[in-house]
Amino acid sequence: MKVNPEYLSVCGLLFTAITFSFYNLIVKVALDDGLDEMIFTLYRQIGSLFLLSSILWIRQTTSKNPRFIKYPNRQQIFLFVTCGLGKIVYIYIQSSQN
Repeated sequence: MKVNPEYLSVCGLLFTAITFSFYNLIVKVALDDGLDEMIFTLYRQIGSLFLLSSILWIRQTTSKNPRFIKYPNRQQIFLFVTCGLGKIVYIYIQSSQN
């Protein structure tokens, strides 16, 4: 069964819009209830790491040809962790100035 590419692009845009709206709602509710910004940012980074590693694991185990799935090298892992920690430090500096 072949899927129309226009259908896939509309579904992708709809999924992105719903995910972004849901994320903004969670941020507003969490921060309005008094959750610390640093804790929320840490949870967000841990959640994204879990989500991305789960997708990679599922793709690796269900692929018919797993040798074509490339794992990140050490430099890419370092950049991923550095960007995540940099964002946490940036939010901490911003929240301490208020």
